[in-house]
Order: sequence, then C-alpha cells, then structure tokens
Amino acid sequence: MNTKLIKILLAGAVMAFGLSMRVAAGPVALLPDTTVSLVALLNSPPAAYVTLETDAFSSSTISGTVTAAVLKNDPNNPWASAGGLTFEYQIFNSPNSLDAITGIGIDGWVGYNTDVAYIAKGGGVIHPEFATRSRAADTVTFGWQNPTAGNGLVRLGVTSDWVVIYSDATSWDYDTGGVRDGSGATMLIIGPATLSGRVPDGGTTALLLGFGLLGMCWTVRRFKRS
Repeated sequence: MNTKLIKILLAGAVMAFGLSMRVAAGPVALLPDTTVSLVALLNSPPAAYVTLETDAFSSSTISGTVTAAVLKNDPNNPWASAGGLTFEYQIFNSPNSLDAITGIGIDGWVGYNTDVAYIAKGGGVIHPEFATRSRAADTVTFGWQNPTAGNGLVRLGVTSDWVVIYSDATSWDYDTGGVRDGSGATMLIIGPATLSGRVPDGGTTALLLGFGLLGMCWTVRRFKRS
C-alpha cells in the first residue's frame, strides 16, 4: 500500500479516536446532593426534536427569554435506547435588565437519572461553570458564578451557551423553573413529566436564595480585587 495513503489513514484514525474520547468525556453524571464542574460537548450528533419553545421571564431586576428543547434518540444520551429524553436550555438576558444572570434551575427530577453538559451552538457565547442537584433530587441548577472557571455571568444583551440534561425521563411536561440574579424570576418551563408520588423539595425557592448569596459573594470578591 502507498506509504502516503497509510499515513493519511493512520492520521484519520487517530483524529477519530481523539474526537470520540473528547465527546465521551462531555456528559457528567449528576447525582442528588452533588455539584459538578461542566464540560463542553464538542459535537452534537443529530437528534429528533420532540418540542421547542421560547418563553419570557421578568422580575424587577431581570427580563429575557429561555429557549427550551426536548430531544429523543440523542446519541449522547445513555438512556436514549429506552426512550430517555434530552432537555436543552438557553438564556437570553435582555438589554433592559438591571442585573447579570447567575443561573437557571429546573424542578421535577425526583426519580430520574441525570447527566449534564453544555454545548456552544446557536449564538451562545457564555458557558456555565457548574451544575448542582438538590438533596431531595428535585431541582437541577446551572451556574455562571465564577468568571475564571466559566467565562463570566450572562450579562445584559448576552445569550448563554446551551445547557443540557440527559435523562431517563420518557415524557415531558411543564415544571417550575427559575432564572437567577441576586433575587430571580420564576416561570413555568419545559421539564420531565412528574413521577407519581414524588415530594417536591422547594428547590427553586431555596436555590433563588442560594444564588443571591453566591452573587453577593462574587461581587464582594470582585470589589476587593479592585
């Protein structure tokens, strides 16, 4: 076989292996009462959209939209073969807001497995730092708290990267969600269909307070550095 052709084939095999390893490293398991650092999913193979919608939120300090999508047959979802759905969310912070956005939380995850990641696509420019799941497992939250680990808060007029929850939920419904700054705005948001018998833990309200404290700590640290 031609030596040049062999080299090309070997290079292609190495590149394919490297990409597969990097993609496989994207989703991170998110268990109840844990916080994980987020990793970018470097490609997003085609998946079928179940639903896609954009909803507005507003409070005295922030306003904007959240675009939410539900996908099936997602190759990156470890539960896809059993009908597991993938949930994606993207935040736009209005230029008319008074504050930067520090996070988004979605309720309804009790009884479900979840992996998380983020994807830089569709105009998103700000990737998150971490994801956390409440102790009672009801709420999954993504945070843009630390500009050194992520790349800053979702400031006025800015669109975030997509955050992704891979789940074994096989149907979707509307759940309580919240977009946070120092206080926050609650809204109905696309999430997993509620399992019968689950007990909500009030996660959105608690995390609104938590993000307010984190936001104040971040502001104080920034002021001290200045």
